[in-house]
Amino acid sequence: MNGQGPVPFPAVAIGIGYIPIFVCTVRGQVLTEKNKEYIESARMIGCRPIRLMVKYIFPNVMMPLFVQATLAIANGIVTEASLGCLGLSAQPPTPSFGSMLQVDQGYISPNPL
Repeated sequence: MNGQGPVPFPAVAIGIGYIPIFVCTVRGQVLTEKNKEYIESARMIGCRPIRLMVKYIFPNVMMPLFVQATLAIANGIVTEASLGCLGLSAQPPTPSFGSMLQVDQGYISPNPL
């Protein structure tokens, strides 16, 4: 282990919750790519299905997948921070944006001026 302790359960639950989004993204991209003319041409010259996936379809699916992963990471951080601020995430020894906000909330003045 790296000394940071176990992964808090809400982070795992948030990650599992994003699996269907990634599956739909990949499926849609594969269905779009497999019907293109260059894939049909590769089939006609005798490319095997594994070679089609690795050489032609997989590289074209990666860019939308990277974009979706970037959005999911940002949304996951905000979700975890929201849960931590409500006290539903990692407990105090484990660092969390939400738990830090919850602790520091007492220092915020309701009327700063």
